[in-house]
Amino acid sequence: MRRIVVKTDLAFPMLDGGHLRGTVELEVVIDRTGKVACARLLTGHPIAAASAIAAVQYWRFKPFVLRKRRVMVAGHLSIPYDVEGFRVPKEE
Repeated sequence: MRRIVVKTDLAFPMLDGGHLRGTVELEVVIDRTGKVACARLLTGHPIAAASAIAAVQYWRFKPFVLRKRRVMVAGHLSIPYDVEGFRVPKEE
């Protein structure tokens, strides 16, 4: 059964050059209404992670039910990304 009912794509800054590809692993807590209460980076590129965390804040899940009551749950999400034309900003 599909639990995600609203899902937004990752948004990356418009930068030129390079290629960024991989997976961001997040730990998320989903509240009783199906909203993401918090998301924490486990692994992944820092810039992709920031985009993934921002995106999942808008995701909505079908509420999880245990013994006929909605419950808060925690779990892991793997979010793949593949971005062309990406340039990591220079540190100043």
